[in-house]
Amino acid sequence: VRVGGVVVSNASLHNEDELIKKDLRIGDVVLLRRAGDVIPEVIGSVKKPGKRNSKYFVMPENCPVCGALAIREVGESVRRCTGGMNCSAQKIQAIVHFVGKNALNIEGFGEKLVIQLVQKNFLNTYADIFNLSPSVLVSLERMADKSAKNLIYEINKAKKTSLDKIINGLGVRHVGERTSYELAKKFQSLKQLAKASIEDFESTNDIGPIVANSLALFFSQKKK
Repeated sequence: VRVGGVVVSNASLHNEDELIKKDLRIGDVVLLRRAGDVIPEVIGSVKKPGKRNSKYFVMPENCPVCGALAIREVGESVRRCTGGMNCSAQKIQAIVHFVGKNALNIEGFGEKLVIQLVQKNFLNTYADIFNLSPSVLVSLERMADKSAKNLIYEINKAKKTSLDKIINGLGVRHVGERTSYELAKKFQSLKQLAKASIEDFESTNDIGPIVANSLALFFSQKKK
């Protein structure tokens, strides 16, 4: 639909509380606006005379991709899959972030390529990126010899990425570019970072209990 001179095709409805508050149901005709003249927002449903036949939407208790529990934490507005890297959907997005411009910045390593590599079981961890070979890459759709060689070159170049970019690429919740910089400055290596305690994290500049707990949980899971 056209809203304020712009064609809008999607408007997010991930917040369970908002669905209930606005009484939004499956099949409703809705009112839409661009909040702040930018973000598409569903204001509410168009009420019609007579009995309402539309049904409430219920958030799934399990991830529709991997089947792991989908948990909504206290104070959070969304449900999250608990499958981690065992969930192919999370794995794909985690690797896309890791090779993206705010992390390793590997040119030519787009989402479609990551999806193929994960589906064919060539990519299961971040480390697998550096074990890719030209022969593996040329076996993929739309990947010729020259493209494969260029990507291997970019991957090798990424081995010299700064530590703060690598930390940011790990996708730890609540850890952004500034926090990654502070962690890199204090711990100097991923090995030291992985061994750090929650007290070590809390003693880092600009890091409070929430971020420290998130870091401790991330690295404790990696040790299992």
